[in-house]
Formats: sequence, C-alpha cells, structure tokens
Amino acid sequence: MRNAKIVCTLGPASDDRGTIRDLVDAGMSVARLNASHGTPEHRAEVIGDLHRRP
Repeated sequence: MRNAKIVCTLGPASDDRGTIRDLVDAGMSVARLNASHGTPEHRAEVIGDLHRRP
C-alpha cells in the first residue's frame, strides 16, 4: 500500500510560521511556494521556516 502525500501551496495567506506549523501538524509532506507573490528575500525566509520544521 502506498502512503498518501499532502502537497500544500504556500502563498500570502499561508506562509507565516503558525500556519506552516498547523499544516505540518495536519500531515503536510510537501510544500510548494507560489513564487508570483512576495520578494526573493521573503521567499528565502519562508524556506528557512520550512527547514526549521516548526
């Protein structure tokens, strides 16, 4: 049996630490960043938050 994966696209409404923590707790296994929003610096901050595994 294959394990299901949960892929979440993070954008302006869902890229803060609290929401990321909630998504991880709910079973998110893959995060996708919507790069059409924000600056490269902000995306780097979100990636850092993801690496810290809130």
